[in-house]
Amino acid sequence: MDSVFSEDVVNKVSSKTLSYMVENDIPITPSNYSKWYKVFSYMEKNKDDSRSPQELYFALNRDINNLFEVGNLFLSYKDKTNRIVSTIEGLIFTFDAIYKALEKEKSEGYASPYLDFVYSKLRLIDKTFLNLRDLLDSLKETANLFENDLNKIIEEFSIDPLTGVYTRKAFFDYFSKMFSATQRNSEYKFSLILVDIDYFKSINDTYGHDGGDTVLKEVGRLLKDSVRAEDFVGRIGGEEFGIILNFNDSVYACKVAERIRMQIEQHPFIIKKKTIINITASFGVVDSNGFSSTKEMYSACDSLLYSSKKQGRNRVTCRL
Repeated sequence: MDSVFSEDVVNKVSSKTLSYMVENDIPITPSNYSKWYKVFSYMEKNKDDSRSPQELYFALNRDINNLFEVGNLFLSYKDKTNRIVSTIEGLIFTFDAIYKALEKEKSEGYASPYLDFVYSKLRLIDKTFLNLRDLLDSLKETANLFENDLNKIIEEFSIDPLTGVYTRKAFFDYFSKMFSATQRNSEYKFSLILVDIDYFKSINDTYGHDGGDTVLKEVGRLLKDSVRAEDFVGRIGGEEFGIILNFNDSVYACKVAERIRMQIEQHPFIIKKKTIINITASFGVVDSNGFSSTKEMYSACDSLLYSSKKQGRNRVTCRL
């Protein structure tokens, strides 16, 4: 949303958002700030809309909730459609085998009116199944297009639909805002933690993508439950997550990262309701002190994460 605004307008919207939250005793947490920032961004772009900030807040959040309900329902029906297509393809394969057997009977002189009748009826059923499969394939193509659009909309609402944490875009937007705050006030600092699940490809290869998704979803929940309300958790991509800890340094952040590392290591991950596996994760930790840009800070943290991987994984590497 910020991409259509100049820097001056972004600052103006941010100022209005914070002022409104302070005046109305709304806790200034990342989640609350993100929601109210969207309200005032909307008001900036749609000045003819006469609704109050409160009305817009509930309207926008109702849209988000409806979106997730529709999205979950859609994914459920998509899964059922895929299973129906697989069943139909199996039936078509079976019918083809029956045809071949009947044709062999006819070629060997065992033809009869009864076999001809069965053969003709099977041909009719098979044609029906082929038409149904084509229709379902067409629905699948439409569903895939809808899913792509749905993912784009969810991205705009800043929430990763699988893990429930913030999206990559939301994470880096917030990261940029927090870093700008440190440039304006030298007394303010925050920490960045990068988390990467160890051997995640092996998890996918062994338990399938459904198993991998289960792990990602549970890790996202563990990360959210392990930090304070004023902190910020996002999924940066694949099996990598980022955490922004506000109002502290890397000494505190390292302790948090180590606690999370142990929680992940000790947590039983249940795959397909029957298989229990254990996983580990690697961490890199820095605070904002001494960096001149978000790129520099992120690269430093990413290098520390790489060091954790190189040294054997399942460890925390910090810049103190």
